[in-house]
Amino acid sequence: MTERIKKGFWQEILTTVLFAVLISVILVLAFALLLRFVNIDGKIIVAVNQIIKAAGIVIAVFAQFKTKGKGVIKGAAAGIIYAVICGVLLGILGVFSMKHIFIDLGLLMAVGTFAGLIKAGK
Repeated sequence: MTERIKKGFWQEILTTVLFAVLISVILVLAFALLLRFVNIDGKIIVAVNQIIKAAGIVIAVFAQFKTKGKGVIKGAAAGIIYAVICGVLLGILGVFSMKHIFIDLGLLMAVGTFAGLIKAGK
């Protein structure tokens, strides 16, 4: 029984992360489309990208967490894994920055933790 619970636990986290990546890609593409028509300062673009990542993990947690309990752990784990995936994707695109990786880790872990607490409870 505990193996089944463990499998469901990690499966829920991984589906949440994949859903967060999908949501973020859609939002980033929409934002990129907007940037074609509007001239926005670079600092605002960075802030909007952080908001998009945070929104992606929140939407994913609320959409994908199905079981009650361990919301803090599941949310934090999803946030950390999501931050690592974002870092890898940015590295592939050639926009790698350790500063942004650490900011993403802290932000997405905190946002994932709070979203998991609200959705799935302690």
